[in-house]
Amino acid sequence: MTRAAGYPPYGETPPPRDTYILGHGFRFNPAAWRRRLPDSIDLPPWLDGLPRAGRWPRITRGDLLRAGADADTGRTAIDILIGAYVWGSGLPSGRGPARLRKVFDLNNGRTEWHLGEALRVLPISTANISPGHRRWRASGRRYGG
Repeated sequence: MTRAAGYPPYGETPPPRDTYILGHGFRFNPAAWRRRLPDSIDLPPWLDGLPRAGRWPRITRGDLLRAGADADTGRTAIDILIGAYVWGSGLPSGRGPARLRKVFDLNNGRTEWHLGEALRVLPISTANISPGHRRWRASGRRYGG
């Protein structure tokens, strides 16, 4: 199969990054997520401040990347993990909340410690996961590189 020159399927110019990539988002039901979290964990505070799209709040890829830029402890990493599951599941939540709960259950109360160690060993920032960065490009066409 031969592709035409330009940026298929968009024509000659790609759409703006801020609206097309960072603005890519989903509505979610906070109550569905809260029901599945362990008693000691709540939804991240930054999820409460998201704008509503009708009845439900809406989370975008940009919201997640902005929140993740400051993740430097196991606790903030848990917030980003929760946000990533919410963003990845959208509405209806389906199995997303149950899968997230398994992360906590299978780590025997050590999820915060494990994520904190991961941040210490593998520092992650939005700079090294943004399109164009060498790690992104190395991931291949499947991930936009």
